[in-house]
Amino acid sequence: MLYVRLFVGSARADAEAQMQMLTWLILAFALCMLTAAATIRSIVRTDVRWRGTSLDYAGANGSRISKDLAQVVGMQRRWTGNILIGFADGDVLKLDGYASGASELCAHIIEIDERLAAEMPL
Repeated sequence: MLYVRLFVGSARADAEAQMQMLTWLILAFALCMLTAAATIRSIVRTDVRWRGTSLDYAGANGSRISKDLAQVVGMQRRWTGNILIGFADGDVLKLDGYASGASELCAHIIEIDERLAAEMPL
């Protein structure tokens, strides 16, 4: 689309309006691409690993944090699809709800602690 905008153009009577709409489309697609790249980077950077009843993930400073799933005190699904998992010591893990295995992890946490089922139905 950028090639068409910069080098091809349009010969129609409404060419200026077409090119303006194309410019907005290019900007919208670029914004969506940047958002997707930032989301993927966040998922990779968090590096969540679920091992039985243990959850390991990368902390803000790059160190590994290991939590027992029994320490979960709450879960909340945001309108963006992200899931916030709160632990007894105050730590909060932001998990992408659409990432592979996220819904299975939440279901497992709910199985461990049935009181969370009322707070966050899947």
